[in-house]
Amino acid sequence: MSELLKQREAFLKRAQNVPVIENKSAPAPKRARLETSKKKVVPVKNFHLIHKIVTHMKNRHLQNELLPLSLDDVLEECNSTTTVSNAARLGLEDALPKNPKLRQIPGDVVKYCYRPSIEGIRDKKSFLQFLERHYHEGLGGVTKEMVQESLPKADKILKYHSEKKNIHVHTRPDKKTVIFFNDRSLEIEMDETFQKLWRSITVESVDEDKIAEYLAGQGITFADDPGIRKVASSVKRKKRKNNRVVKTQNTHIQGLKDFPEK
Repeated sequence: MSELLKQREAFLKRAQNVPVIENKSAPAPKRARLETSKKKVVPVKNFHLIHKIVTHMKNRHLQNELLPLSLDDVLEECNSTTTVSNAARLGLEDALPKNPKLRQIPGDVVKYCYRPSIEGIRDKKSFLQFLERHYHEGLGGVTKEMVQESLPKADKILKYHSEKKNIHVHTRPDKKTVIFFNDRSLEIEMDETFQKLWRSITVESVDEDKIAEYLAGQGITFADDPGIRKVASSVKRKKRKNNRVVKTQNTHIQGLKDFPEK
């Protein structure tokens, strides 16, 4: 029994002295991560929707609804919430601030309102004040189209001022109508007797120089209108002499003399 114990101890000592190589288990393969790269949404411009929004904002302005609206409110009033995609919405956010017919109002929520061609006209009084100021600044008239895009009840107001002779309506050769302020300070009432006397004088056969000479003889001074250009009379040019050498055809009779009968 003691012999067996000795052999066992000897075996254990030998086992401790022998190096043991451990084979590590291969790690489990890592699952490849799926790269879910989000695609960038490209803004898409829906020109039909932009036109619809601008028209809606103009109609609100012409109905004296001046409260600015957010993009969500505009789309809701245009009944377009179900048809606008993210790309189209980004296109609207990019295009609406650049539209000349709209004004962007910054804030926590960006809002929009209509930008009229003529600012600050709301009724017939403010329109006439604008037209008078426009006239005195030497800017002339404004087109009827600009008035109709800016003034609520424009046709009714234009008719009122036309009947009151506060404005002058002119149609250009291109069929566009222009509205001018009628300056009544330029209207001069002339006596009917003077008008008849004026119309009875004929000056068709008298040129401007003779009229000026007559006025000077009567002791009446006058001033030339710088806006009237006198057409200079055309100067007759002298005809050039024809110095061309004419080739003589009958060269064989050049030396003959003419002897007339006596």
